[in-house]
Amino acid sequence: MKITEIINASGLWEGFFTERRPVKPPRVQAKENREACIAGPDTGAPMTQPDTAPSRQELESTYQELSAYRNRLAADVLAMGQKLKLPRRMVEQNIAQHEELNRLDGVLRQLEAQIKTKDN
Repeated sequence: MKITEIINASGLWEGFFTERRPVKPPRVQAKENREACIAGPDTGAPMTQPDTAPSRQELESTYQELSAYRNRLAADVLAMGQKLKLPRRMVEQNIAQHEELNRLDGVLRQLEAQIKTKDN
């Protein structure tokens, strides 16, 4: 399964904005779109690249970007709770139940498993 398929299946791109300011998603999709749509020599039509498994380096890079995104999102939820002067226990409970953070955790576990299989 390709990284983009995992991300799209998990719905990570849906609702990634917080109330105050947007949290930028990883640049994975833009990079893959650029690589997948290379203009043909005469027709100008896009040529698709062969379906290949991602390299270990690509997996690690994606993992790092998604981890950074997850940490920024968690920090934003925490900051919002502090601004609203909610008890820390309540904010931590909201973080634990946050739908998008839970999906990110699942995708990160899948990426970890893929990286481990690349080692073998």
